[in-house]
Parts: sequence; structure tokens; C-alpha cells
Amino acid sequence: MGSIIRAIGSSIRRIGVRRLGAAFIAVVSAAILLLWSSTDQGVTYKGEGVSFWLSRIDRDPEAKLAMRYFRASAMPLVQRWLDPPVDSPISEWTRLIPFGKGKSRQAARHLHAQRRFKALLACDALGRDAEAALPALSKLVATNIPEPIAAYELARIGTEPALAALAHCATNAWPEARAVALEALRLAHECPDIIYATNGPYAGFYDRLAAFEQSIQSLRWLGAVPWGDPADAVLLKPAQTTNY
Repeated sequence: MGSIIRAIGSSIRRIGVRRLGAAFIAVVSAAILLLWSSTDQGVTYKGEGVSFWLSRIDRDPEAKLAMRYFRASAMPLVQRWLDPPVDSPISEWTRLIPFGKGKSRQAARHLHAQRRFKALLACDALGRDAEAALPALSKLVATNIPEPIAAYELARIGTEPALAALAHCATNAWPEARAVALEALRLAHECPDIIYATNGPYAGFYDRLAAFEQSIQSLRWLGAVPWGDPADAVLLKPAQTTNY
């Protein structure tokens, strides 16, 4: 009997503990990251803080109203979610646990991707009040795999610094980044409804984004060079830059 128990225990140690340990590390790491990066700024809307409304902005229309209520006080958390710190508290911990390292990092990457999208939605709701996010948005555009929504939101912010940031992205070494930035500038100038509409067929975020992404896909399909001289970007004056 003793040998059977020892054999079972050995099997659990070889198979079960490692897998259960990795799953446990992933869950706990995500929870620590959640607590670490969800600090509110003291302002509340209907009794809830910035992190509550930001976490549900992709499924609750009321959250967009909350972002407009918070305005500048929402930006510290929005910026943090756009550009999560590289050195989080869990990074040092997971280095000490080799079998949990991959799982915890995968969970953290997934959480960061979700939060980045929600932060981009918040920028869309905030409009010009999201101007503090220009550095983080520019960083998401000026890469070999640019984030089209970030370029779109730079155009939607619509201020001269935002257009200048897009113009700078349009001089990036990566062709894809240049194309996305220039197309966002072109639409802000030629098709402002796709960027700034508050009613009509492009009133909704997903409708506007679909039109923008369709335009980007057309460029890829045609192999075309987007319209516009990046040097003139700061001179563009979109028809609408308010009331959103």
C-alpha cells in the first residue's frame, strides 16, 4: 500500500503539480497586475471610479458618458493601460518560478491587449480631452506592426499637436506605419465624418472604425501610396473637432 501511495504522489508531482502550479501562477499574476494598475484618482461617477467604468467601456454605453465626466482625471489610468509598464511587480516574481514564467507572461499579455483596446475606446469617447495620450498613441503607431486604432484616435483628437504626431509617424521607417498615419490624415481632411461624426451612419465607434479599416485594406490591396504630404499635416484643419 505504501508503495502505491508513493507512486501516486510521484505521478502527481511529475504531471499535476506542474500544470496546476502554472495555472495558479497565471491567475494570481493577472490578479496582482489588476490590483497594481487599476488605481483610481478619487473622482467618481454614479459612485464608481475610473477603473470601474474603464473596465466596462467595451460593453456599457454609460461608461463613455463616465469618461466624458472624468475628462482629464481619467487620463492617468488610460495612459497606463495604453502603455503598460515593462517592469511590473509580477515580472521579478515569475523569474523565480521557471515553470510558471510562460503562463504568467501569456496571461499578462492577454490582459494588456484587452486593456489597451479599452483605453483606445476611452480616447475615442474623450476626444480632445485625450490629448495627454499623444505619446502613448504615437508609440503604438510608429512600429513595424502599427495599431490602426491608435492612428485613428490621433486623427480624432484633432488638435494641431495630434496631427503633428501623425505627421511624425508618417516619416517612420516602417512602410505600414507611414501608410496608416497618412491615411488617418487624409480621412481627417477629406472625409471628416469617418473621424468626427456624432450622428448619421458613422456615429458609432465600430462603424467609424470599420470605414477606416476598410480604407486601410484598400491601400494594401491596391498597393497604393496614401495621399498627403506629412510636412503639411499640421496645417490641416478638420471640419469638426468638437462635440464628441
